[in-house]
Amino acid sequence: MAQPEEKITLAHVLRLVDQLSPEDQLELRLELDSREPNVTWSDVSLEDPARRAVFFKQLLAKAGKRAKYAFEKLQSQGILDEKGNLLKSELPADMQPGSNCDVGG
Repeated sequence: MAQPEEKITLAHVLRLVDQLSPEDQLELRLELDSREPNVTWSDVSLEDPARRAVFFKQLLAKAGKRAKYAFEKLQSQGILDEKGNLLKSELPADMQPGSNCDVGG
């Protein structure tokens, strides 16, 4: 007789997430955030102050998340420290003086 499948709980998922690399954790959070309903200008009535306030609050919250994730990604790549100071000042090889790279134009 087959045993019943174990129910996956939030605790199970969190343990798995903890095993991911910081980069993969960041990618997972970005993916989950992208699945949130997208607030658009067509969803809001600018004549209604209450709805307009909710719209801008959600817009600012999403912008804050994107900025936080970008900061965390730069930290995980060793480009910024925890205070936002630049750790690397050298240019990539294709941007060094004398490089054969052409940006066109």
